[in-house]
Amino acid sequence: MSAGDTNKPVEGSANIIDPAMSLVGKLEDLSLGEILQIVSLSRRSGLLRIEGPEGEGNVFIRDGKIIFASSSIEQEGVLSLLVSHGLVERTQIEGIRDSLEKVSSPDELKSVLFDELGVTPEAFQKTLRKKVEDMLYAFFMWEEGTFSFQLVENDDESPLFMRMGLLFLDNGISSQFIVMEGARIRDEQRRDQALAGGVTSDTMDLGDQVDILADDAETAAAELQSFYIPESIPPLPERIAKVIILVTGDPALKKGITDALGESDINLLHFDDAVSTLVRIQELRTHRIFPYLILDMMAKGLADGVRLGGLDILSTLWDLGINLPASVIAFEKNVESPRDDLVNLESVELMLLPSLDAEDTSDDDSDQYQDEFKRLIERITEFIETKAEEDQEEYFDLERELSDDLESIDLPLDTWIEPDVQKPSEPTDPHMAKLSSFVAELNRQDISGEITLLALRFASEFASRAVLFLVRREDMRGLGQFGVDLGDVLDPDKMVRSLVLPRTEGSIFNKVIEAHQSYRGSPDDDEILDVLLQSLGGEIPGEFYVGPVISMGKAAVVLYCDDLPERQSIEPTQSLDIFLSHTGLALDRAFLEMKLKESG
Repeated sequence: MSAGDTNKPVEGSANIIDPAMSLVGKLEDLSLGEILQIVSLSRRSGLLRIEGPEGEGNVFIRDGKIIFASSSIEQEGVLSLLVSHGLVERTQIEGIRDSLEKVSSPDELKSVLFDELGVTPEAFQKTLRKKVEDMLYAFFMWEEGTFSFQLVENDDESPLFMRMGLLFLDNGISSQFIVMEGARIRDEQRRDQALAGGVTSDTMDLGDQVDILADDAETAAAELQSFYIPESIPPLPERIAKVIILVTGDPALKKGITDALGESDINLLHFDDAVSTLVRIQELRTHRIFPYLILDMMAKGLADGVRLGGLDILSTLWDLGINLPASVIAFEKNVESPRDDLVNLESVELMLLPSLDAEDTSDDDSDQYQDEFKRLIERITEFIETKAEEDQEEYFDLERELSDDLESIDLPLDTWIEPDVQKPSEPTDPHMAKLSSFVAELNRQDISGEITLLALRFASEFASRAVLFLVRREDMRGLGQFGVDLGDVLDPDKMVRSLVLPRTEGSIFNKVIEAHQSYRGSPDDDEILDVLLQSLGGEIPGEFYVGPVISMGKAAVVLYCDDLPERQSIEPTQSLDIFLSHTGLALDRAFLEMKLKESG
């Protein structure tokens, strides 16, 4: 598939180019959200492949809905997924290891999962959907790399789709839902980074700690005063594993603890919220593994609005009859006067750090934090050594525990993706880099009266001559043009605005309107095209392009371009297809805004 040049045969002599087929480019120019929107609008099926510094990702799409996703950096396989979600026990898998080692196709895996392991299709679909959603949200953080979309004409007969069928979601996930939710999650992560000084854990200096907003501080103070400490706290476990669970959303705190831990044989697991932490603690308990906790008092709690997530974790564990040794870290500005009963808890150490001003931080302040963290790790290490088994070996990597244990039979989620799946190539459309700036201009709040003019402006990057038509029930009326030369006889703008072409059955224009897909090719026997060319001067172009603008589910506008008068070949039109899709969204928005004003 070469970008912008692959034709799709349809009824008659016309060749329709599906916009989705021309999707090849860079993530820097077109985000994953924009890509999914375009594919969703075209309602096509195929494989979207992205590749960047983080790895490779595959997204399978059927009729515009997402039905599967896999990633080269994802270690969890099908069996690990079932075990981690409690659908099967590891002992069950060991009992059918011989059957699993013989699995060579999805059909054989289906028989093993549903018949021998007793997993219901409904439970498998529910678990798989959560996995696919999490993988897609991770892809939204990929901002560099390349992408390509490989169109599948008939997914019922495609070897690629048939081979992966078992792992596909029956109903699929709305691309629009994923775009909105993925953008929300990405924005939240960026906002969290901004609150921490706008830098990542790789570049943040410890002095870049930024205190929470004033209203958050008031909420935190109220939560601290109402924090309930039971009269009888469960006893600590006799043995503590060489594992530290760090819970914080602050990159500075994470980096400080990680640096202080250094080359220690203690394993560090990091989470940024209470929910994920409690799930992992429960998983570890099933293996009789009891970790040490380092809790940021201001971590995310179990519910929205809870500021003291660190304390939320402690109280939840106590309610469950669990007590683990913990160090709770807080900053003075957030916790002005910690309660005595919290400070005096035997199993909990409260570490109160001075609040630093991000704009007035010296190296000495950073060193002070680093020294505090080093002393904290020294105390924890000493405590763990007194509680650990004398013959306890170095603890294994918990993040890959299941995958390592089941490595020979775990069946990664992309096991059956064809090895010759087309990889993203360098985009052949030189205008893809300009697309973002034009889309940004299209999304301006005051653009409603200039939407069609902007479409003509972008089209001028591709062709020497173009005409824009308004689509009506029985005909098409000219809206605007560029590059039309009628000499001194007629004004081209007036001629185009007076031009009305009938929507004749079989015309390439009508096929584009009905199919919602663009066309690019050489002139053929087409009565309506002949009428248009005669109106434009009578010369026959060597190549022309017709693209629809879809608004409110219908083709509202049609763009015609050709290679006249200089007969320069039309540029690859992949980004033009994409921009016309965005133009339709802009028309939808303008229409809704008009309706709101009328009703207001």
